[in-house]
Formats: sequence, structure tokens, C-alpha cells
Amino acid sequence: MITSSSTSSSWSFIGWMTMFDWANGQREVYSFQGDLNTYVLMSRPNPPLQLTANAGEFPHSACAYFWVVCSYISVVLLGVIGLVLVYSAWSGFHIDGRNLFRVNRVVGGCWVGRPFLCLRGLTAILVLSTSNVDFTSTGGGLSHFSFSRRPLWQTLVLAGEVSWITYVLNDILLPWTRPFSSQYSYLSSLLTWVSAIYIESASPYMAQATVSTNCSIVSFMRGLECTSGDIRIGSLQRTGVLLLIVGTSTVVSYVGVALASKLGAARHTYQVPPNVLLASTSEAFLAHPVNNFSSLDAAACVMSGILPYGNSLFDIKIWVTFQAKLIGPLTYCLLPASLDIRPLEPGEAKRRRRAFHTPTQPKSPFNIRTVGLLGLFYMVGAVGLSFIFLSISRTTLENDFVWVGFKQAEVQVFLSNWFNLNLQMASPTLNFQVNSGGYGDYATTNNNTKLNVLSSALYAIAIQDEVNTLANVVRGLRQMDSCLLPWIATAYCFADLGRVYEMAHSATRQVRCHQNQVSNGAVYLETVFGNAHW
Repeated sequence: MITSSSTSSSWSFIGWMTMFDWANGQREVYSFQGDLNTYVLMSRPNPPLQLTANAGEFPHSACAYFWVVCSYISVVLLGVIGLVLVYSAWSGFHIDGRNLFRVNRVVGGCWVGRPFLCLRGLTAILVLSTSNVDFTSTGGGLSHFSFSRRPLWQTLVLAGEVSWITYVLNDILLPWTRPFSSQYSYLSSLLTWVSAIYIESASPYMAQATVSTNCSIVSFMRGLECTSGDIRIGSLQRTGVLLLIVGTSTVVSYVGVALASKLGAARHTYQVPPNVLLASTSEAFLAHPVNNFSSLDAAACVMSGILPYGNSLFDIKIWVTFQAKLIGPLTYCLLPASLDIRPLEPGEAKRRRRAFHTPTQPKSPFNIRTVGLLGLFYMVGAVGLSFIFLSISRTTLENDFVWVGFKQAEVQVFLSNWFNLNLQMASPTLNFQVNSGGYGDYATTNNNTKLNVLSSALYAIAIQDEVNTLANVVRGLRQMDSCLLPWIATAYCFADLGRVYEMAHSATRQVRCHQNQVSNGAVYLETVFGNAHW
């Protein structure tokens, strides 16, 4: 124990130093009350406990699955586009260049599948719903958090990846959105992309930190379980907003296209005859010649999961080889599925006759090559953007917090020490900006990887004083084993609440009880046994 043995002014400096240690949680103050006198003493310094961050407690399994799925989709897209180029060259590039603009929709629906596509779009939403916080170090050795806006090109790529969920939703709704599926789906993707860019540019999410101690008594042996605060690096609300944008864009686009079609403003699209070999995505989004809706060129076949060779086609979806009619350079005619022939209504018959006899002006070879070349650029760009997205999200998906640059040896230690300090020194009702330069720590630098979490051993005593409210004490007594009540170490003053039977160990102690402890329920034996569970 340390106590002042002199009244000289030289002790005041040492005294203020010990007071600082007490405020910093490194010393404790005790009051020893006896029959003759009362001494208020201060303990020796208690150095902080050094706790090394445990990498095993750091979650990083879920993000690994996300990363594998996203990588798988990119590899599949790259492989399929490579096959498209090979088969297109084999056919002398006698392909419809318009189909190359549908590569993401058709290849994703036929080769990848809706669950993985939805997971990839959800990954982009999680990245956009996470604050872009960096753990940086200044030239003077000060480490701190810094918020930075994402570059525009990253925002464009991430917003485009959100459209994968729109593709999945359009694909699911195909049975109910005909005959406007092809028209409204592109509009819904565009609205989703523009809306995601606007939200990220206008109001990017910023990380928030809250310091608040919430403790509960577990048992006498185990002590307390406490929550010191939380850091919100991501926003569940922002995730919900982006998902709502996807759904709203789909509904608004469909309603708009349907109304425009009824008013005559939208161009009528003829329906492709159903075919048992084509997926619904291919039927809805692939372009076909006006005079032959059943023909598929080499690029369209590969995109639809059908690999042509000679007069045969191999369908990877059902793993079956079948014969097809070859009508051009690797161009096949797939007979539509039909069960019976029904007579048409007069109005429908006239409409079909007008459609087949409508004179069409053949396109020039230059226009055909231009469309094909632009489609090729789009297809290559789609794969390139896919791998760019992987490079952007790789640092974000290093951990399950979706926190860029979060490292156990640096950021976790910095946050733990920051919480331990502010829980003792700051008011729990204050709001903190965790990336403020005022909370930087000179002791934490990126060059040092052997860092420890510092925690005061005396802070647990302060927490016990905070949580030992009257309601908690009564609840603890009623849940306690009654046989253990005599072992409660308390210097009782009175046996009953009426203070008739005195229990102090000395007369002087009894006088102090009447003077200072009358309102203290802990010195009454009746309060303990009255709340016991018998």
C-alpha cells in the first residue's frame, strides 16, 4: 500500500501521479475502517494484462465460400466465351452478333445456375453495404482509421455485379412475364445499375462505433459476461435497400413495358416456338432470324449449353447427344415441341400471315460485321469486368466482417485497446467517430506485428460495482443455493430491519453502523435470509 507519510508539497506530485494511475485503471483505492481510525489507501501499480489476439477466433470461412463461388462463375464465363470464339471461327463467323450482348444472361442461366448467380450478386451488395475503411499509418507513426470513397470505376463494376440478382429474378419470372420478357429485363438491369451507382456515390455507408458496457452476472465463480460495445462496419439496412431496388426495378420495368405495349409505343416481339432442348433463358433472350425462329448458330448453341459437332448436338444440361438438321455453317434447325394442331382464330391467322409476308430489307454485310464486332467487344468486356470484380472484392472477402485490411495483429489489437481505454475513461453516453485522428495510437504501427491487447485487471472490480444493482442482488440471492448463504463474507450490523438485535463485532463498530450504515441493506441479516430460496 502507498500512503502519504509527509504533508510536504513534494508528495503532491507523486500523489497526482498515483491519481492518474487510478483513473487509468492501474491502481485501486481501499478504505479500511477500524474501531480507532479509518485509512484510505492506494494499492501498488497493477500493470495491464497483455493478451495476444487469437487468430482462431477470427471468422474467415464464409467469405472463403463466397470467393470460391465468384471465382467459379468467372472461370466458367471465361471458358464458355473461349468456346464461343472457337466455334465462331470454325463456322467462319456466320453468327448473329446480337447474341453476344446476351452472354451474361444466357451463359449464367444455362452454365452456372440461379443459386450461384444470386450468391455473386449478393456478394456485390455486401461489398457496397460495407464501409470502405482503411487502417493507415502516418509518417509520425500514428495509426488510425480513415474513410475513403470508392473510385468511380469500382462503383461502376460493383453496381454492375448487383445486376446478377436482377438476371436471376428475370429468369424466375419468365413464365409470367411473356411476351415482354426480353424488353423489360434489359430496362430492369439498367435501372438497378443506375440506382446502385447513385446510392453509393451520393451516400456511401460509413462505419460506426458504440462504446457501451452491458454486463450480466453468470455465477460467483465465473463472474461477469460483458459486452464492451460494437463496431458496425456494414449496414443491414443498406443491404435491404439494394435488394429492394432490385425488386422495384423489375416491377417498374415490367409495368412500364406492358403499358407501353398496350398504348402501341412498344415494338411487338414474336414469340419463339417452345423447344424441349432450350432453356427458358435461351428462348427468351436469344435473337433469331425473322424467317426462321427455330435456327441456332454456333455461338447461340454454345451459349445455351449445346455443343455442336457435325450433324449432332451434345446438350450438357441433360448430358445427351441428339441429331439435328444442319441448315448452314454450324447452324442448326431445332424443331419446336408440339403435341397437336389446333385451328387458329381468324384474327391470329391474319396477324401471322402479315408477319411472314412483311417485306424485310436485307442488312448490309458491313452492318452485320459491325454488330458482331461490337458484340465481341461486349463479350470480352463482360469477362474482363468479371475478373476486375474479383480483384476488387478479394481484399474485402478476406474475412467474414467484409472489412478491407482487417488483420488480427493490427486492427483487432488496435480496436480492443481502443475499447478498453474508452470504457474506463469516456462516458458511455457519448458518440464516437472511430476513424477520428484524435483516437490514433502511437504505440500501434503497421511495422510491428507483435502486438498485445492491454486490459486492466482492476476494471472488472469497477464493472461489478456498476452491475450490482438492488434488483440484481435480490435476484442473485433468490437463485442462490441457501446452504451457501452463511459463507457470504459480510460484516453485519443488525439482525432485523427494525435494528432491535445488533450484530457488530465491537461497540465502536456498532456506533459507526448507527451513524453511517443505516441505509445500507447489505448490513442487515434479515435482507439476506428474507430473499433466500428455502
